[in-house]
Amino acid sequence: MSDPARLQQIFDAALGRPADQRAAFLADACEGDASLLAAVEERLARYDATRTLAPPSPQEAALAPGELLGGRFRIERFLGAGGMGEVYAATDLELGGVVALKTLHPRLAADPQYLQRFRREVQLARQVTHPNICRVFDVGHDERASGPVLFLTMEYLDGWTLARRLQL
Repeated sequence: MSDPARLQQIFDAALGRPADQRAAFLADACEGDASLLAAVEERLARYDATRTLAPPSPQEAALAPGELLGGRFRIERFLGAGGMGEVYAATDLELGGVVALKTLHPRLAADPQYLQRFRREVQLARQVTHPNICRVFDVGHDERASGPVLFLTMEYLDGWTLARRLQL
């Protein structure tokens, strides 16, 4: 576990930098500590998600509509992106219906500690049921020419994004 004070210090310093300079700053500040880097990036993504009112650009998405992931999920459309990865609406060709499919950023998927934490969070999330919480279904993998893709599927809820809701 990263030192909370160090994490906060790096987070605060990263906020003071332009977005295009953050990656280089974080690489230096985290000094090769992959779990610290992931924690800071996750916190920055949450911070940015609540303050960015413009939707992310689908042109920058890694997957295109019509692509098949995991031999079963057909990508319908790009929904958004953050520090941890990208989110798509996808049709489950085996069971039918639309799911939200969240891909994990390749850099995070390559970190064994992060993967262990990610899987544990999915296991715990599957145990939670509440009307205000999306159901998490499963974790999947897909091998691509660009490298492996790790993703999770969850309940798709049609509606406003948090950024859109904050505009109101």
